[in-house]
Amino acid sequence: MGCQECGADVPDAETCLDYFHALFAAEVDNDELRRMHGLTLLTYNLQHPSLSKPWYQLFGAEVMRRVFVRGENWSDALMETHPRGVGRQQADAAVARLKTGGPSVMPDWVITRPVPGELTVTCVDLASVESQGDMVTAWARSVAAHRYLGRERDQI
Repeated sequence: MGCQECGADVPDAETCLDYFHALFAAEVDNDELRRMHGLTLLTYNLQHPSLSKPWYQLFGAEVMRRVFVRGENWSDALMETHPRGVGRQQADAAVARLKTGGPSVMPDWVITRPVPGELTVTCVDLASVESQGDMVTAWARSVAAHRYLGRERDQI
């Protein structure tokens, strides 16, 4: 049975969350996957809105737009609000603004079901030692395209 939020069909009665955790475990021995950690985490949580808060969906939609429409580097976009990215006090303030300035309920444009044709966490082949970064990027691009990029700016 597939995941009710992303539609991932994982073998052996696992869940997509189990697969996601296995992907994180693979980061220990894989520099490329470790470098992609932030994008992996963002993409999974955007595809599984029940695991995140409304402000995170807004933040993620904006990061996806910046990366896949404007062509910005995903790491730079994420590091702007990371404690090591801009200085701890500035980052804390930026995150506080995101949390308090966002909606208290999930926006109605957030998709909470599988989207036909959208890639899932299972598209990252854990057995492959090469091109896993490309697989994560393709997954993120797919989630962005199916869930965020077709919407007008005032809807997100």
